[in-house]
Amino acid sequence: MYETSIIFDYGSFRHHYLCHYRSFGAGADPLSRSLLKFKLGAQPDLDAWVDCARAALAEEPPVSGTILVRALGHRETGVRNARPRPLDLLCQTLACDFGCRYLPTLLSKSRETPGNKGLSTRERATQLLDVYSADPPAPPSTPLLLIDDILTTGATIHAITLALRRSCPGCPVRIFTLARAAGGSLPDQTIPLQGRSYRFDPVSGWQLAVLPPSGEPMSSTNSV
Repeated sequence: MYETSIIFDYGSFRHHYLCHYRSFGAGADPLSRSLLKFKLGAQPDLDAWVDCARAALAEEPPVSGTILVRALGHRETGVRNARPRPLDLLCQTLACDFGCRYLPTLLSKSRETPGNKGLSTRERATQLLDVYSADPPAPPSTPLLLIDDILTTGATIHAITLALRRSCPGCPVRIFTLARAAGGSLPDQTIPLQGRSYRFDPVSGWQLAVLPPSGEPMSSTNSV
């Protein structure tokens, strides 16, 4: 799991993520295509990304009682209970694993927003200006873990953390995303994408990990 800091003029936030992402405009790779399949809820990608997120966060788990919130899609103004989206399933699983609460109603948007594809950083920030709002949790010092799939320009994270700072000024905020966008070329993938049940092979894609007897190296079988 990678760690960095996202710095805005109103604060600095710890950001953990699993891997780097390259957009289709820059020449998408198999890992980037799998992230898009996660967004659509396709299998085995949905289960594999959730599995890897669980394993990675277990290295530095959120404090018990942390409230999980997720970013909203551009067509969402709030989270609907009728049909959970992939990010809902991710948050529900993480909340169960680490003794946290998933509070999907904490964040809301005043209106739908255009898709971010093809927009500059400034254009993304402009369309999200004052769109997000947050209801303060109780107690006011409750830690928050903000979940999203991909961090691209940071405009969405900026809008959400600003809303959280306004409504929940005493709540520490940590950010977790599956991926962080890279430029034209991907950095060396020094941290393997490995969960409890799945591992990613750059050639073969997602593979089911076969747990060996104690002390023996892990092997895998192709799941795709």
